[in-house]
Amino acid sequence: MRPRKKVKLADIAKKSGVSIVTVSNALAGRGGVSEEVRARIEACANELGYRREDVKQDVREEKLYISVLSSEERKECLQEGSAFMACLESAAEKQSVVLSTGYLNGRLIAHAPGIHWLSDRKGIVRTDGILVYGSLPSASLRALADFFKIPIIGYGFTDRDVEIDYILDDSFRGMRRAVRHLVELGHRDLIYFSEEIGDDKVLMDRYLGFWHAMYEYKLIDPMEIPGKVQFPEYGPEVLIRRIREGNVPDAVVCSSDETAALAERLLDEYSLRVPGDVSLTGYRSSDREEEEPHFSSCVIPLSLHAEKCLELLRKRITRGGIPDGARFLDCRFTSRTSTGEHKDSTVGVGDIYG
Repeated sequence: MRPRKKVKLADIAKKSGVSIVTVSNALAGRGGVSEEVRARIEACANELGYRREDVKQDVREEKLYISVLSSEERKECLQEGSAFMACLESAAEKQSVVLSTGYLNGRLIAHAPGIHWLSDRKGIVRTDGILVYGSLPSASLRALADFFKIPIIGYGFTDRDVEIDYILDDSFRGMRRAVRHLVELGHRDLIYFSEEIGDDKVLMDRYLGFWHAMYEYKLIDPMEIPGKVQFPEYGPEVLIRRIREGNVPDAVVCSSDETAALAERLLDEYSLRVPGDVSLTGYRSSDREEEEPHFSSCVIPLSLHAEKCLELLRKRITRGGIPDGARFLDCRFTSRTSTGEHKDSTVGVGDIYG
């Protein structure tokens, strides 16, 4: 007797004329599928001889097609050979995922029917899930969700007005680790240095993480903790004023490696050495890799970001579920020459948590 040929979700999707996501949801009894479509899918499944006990094996073996999108301004980050795409492609190979890339240009901002960017260098048009790289306007993000009705993950940003999953690094906890590192080196007079925060939630989390750690180590008066009434200064004017007053801080905690580089230049103008006179910490953004980072920084390996993005998308595609909102990756702090440490030492291995 010849062995039975296992029927896959893709076979049912092709026969019933719907996506693999719709097939998965229909056969699992999840919502979001009309009764008419559900009945058609079940009929096709029965006709092909699909067995429900094969679902887990099918999900594990089935290839999923994921489109990685960005705004037109950030499309170069998704080009072949870029650091993040290299990590995504490596993770995709391990997780049986086929990637395509695209971007939204300005003319398509809030017009869902006109979104036709789901094609790339491989000519892939099927899409089971979407990974949005970098923030999009709320209208565009909502258009994606409403028009395609498939799982979407936002990477590196959050939007309180659009209910999808988001993955980003835990800037609040990361900044606390930077302060802890400096305290362990014996520093007590620390100031914060950042670009304009505005409405940027990530930058605000870093700012608040610094002040929370300062309070935790009893380095500030509780009245100095940022709140609705006041937000302590954090720009270059604070550092310049302290230097001119002859009250040079022990260390400058910066919101990014870019601001750390600016702080280093300002210190150099006043003949202050890093780390001899002042220690610096930065924060490496997750969308770039440096071969020889100079600053002691909080960072999460891009490979971990890529793996977690695809893992969560696979979970949503195959098992469904309500979006959790923001999920955070725990930061790792690596000390290097800008704080006087000349060997790598890491604190906290990143992982995802709710």
